[in-house]
Amino acid sequence: MAGWFEKSRQDWLKKAKEKLLPQPPPVPQSFEVTCVCGTVVTGERLPVPQKPKCLTCGERLFVLPANLYPPPKNRKKKDVTPATAAIEETAVAPAVSDASPDSADELEVYQEDQPQAPVIGKRNKKANTLSIGPRVSPEAKPAEVPATPETPAIPAGPTIGERVALQWQAFRAQLTRARLIFLGTVVVVAVTGLWIWGRVARDHAKANVASVAQLGFEAFRNREFEAARRKFAEAVYYLDLLGRRDVAALTIRQAYREATAANGLPLVESLEGLFEDFVADSSPQRRQKAERRVAGVWLLIDATLDGSAGQMGIEADGRGDLRTGLPVLIADRPAVVAAHLAGLESLIEEGQLSPRVVFAGPIESVSIPTDESEPVVVRLSAKESFFWANYEHLEAIGYAATDDNDATETRRLLAVQRRQTGLVTAEELQEE
Repeated sequence: MAGWFEKSRQDWLKKAKEKLLPQPPPVPQSFEVTCVCGTVVTGERLPVPQKPKCLTCGERLFVLPANLYPPPKNRKKKDVTPATAAIEETAVAPAVSDASPDSADELEVYQEDQPQAPVIGKRNKKANTLSIGPRVSPEAKPAEVPATPETPAIPAGPTIGERVALQWQAFRAQLTRARLIFLGTVVVVAVTGLWIWGRVARDHAKANVASVAQLGFEAFRNREFEAARRKFAEAVYYLDLLGRRDVAALTIRQAYREATAANGLPLVESLEGLFEDFVADSSPQRRQKAERRVAGVWLLIDATLDGSAGQMGIEADGRGDLRTGLPVLIADRPAVVAAHLAGLESLIEEGQLSPRVVFAGPIESVSIPTDESEPVVVRLSAKESFFWANYEHLEAIGYAATDDNDATETRRLLAVQRRQTGLVTAEELQEE
């Protein structure tokens, strides 16, 4: 019993030392995996499985995690005495006859697992034991050491076609039946959801486009140009969603452009204040700063054309260009405004352009030629410039007719521009 307690105490002390004392770091475990293409992928194992990628063909390989269990301990060998060894050897030795053609003390014994290697046993008559050992012949030749086989050369990597085929096979392996069913279900649900959303959005647009546009017209009459621009922008979004291109839709889009122009007009009393930063003989840096200041500012132009080639015409690139003078000096030089308006080319070719035009557009650039005899060119954006069409909006931004004849003439002019841009109904055509 005392021995059992002593052994238990030693085991407890050993386990306590293992828990309290710092353990040595784990020995790194390496791996070596051969890919299907012949490339050998090596590395160190991690606590989790790995899927390294072959650098030659891109195939994913699987590597088991590191072994978390401690290596097996070597068992202690028992102390073997000569008597014990002799008894064990006698127990495993086969029965041998005392008769021998050579001598009674030397016998030839063959092991079962190595029949070609003869051994000689010598019997010790005093200890009644048998010692076993290989027979050594003086004429025996040393065994030939087999030649080390040559390391096979690593085959060349797969071609591009083989890589594509391997990638396709890997992709096909991922497309299981369950995944295909799941993917098809997701696609059907997504398409159905988009169709339902589109239908609901179109129904909402159809029900609200007229009311939203009416709010925009009311805001414009109240000179709330930013609110009018937002309402018209919402109405234009509804029209685009419905795909409408009728006269009413064109009228709302025209009102949106006019609200944008009214909201972007410069907050200065005169054009001189807008272009006051352009000074003759100024440095390039100061001129660029002045151009950035006026870029994007909207101009509303009411001009009378005399039909000269310098005022209107079609340029070499096929773009119609309208030029008219500005009542302002820029850098102590006269200035003209150049604009490209939608439909201007056809109006010039057919001769239907009115001698008087009202248009608007944001400033795109200010060009000051090196030749002092040439005027400064203020070019408006070709993408956003347009003919004005609504007299009420013109009055809202501050236009005041000098008399009744001027108001009547301006209304007639804007009606002509509405017809030129397609903003006229069948009833208005019959009235005209």
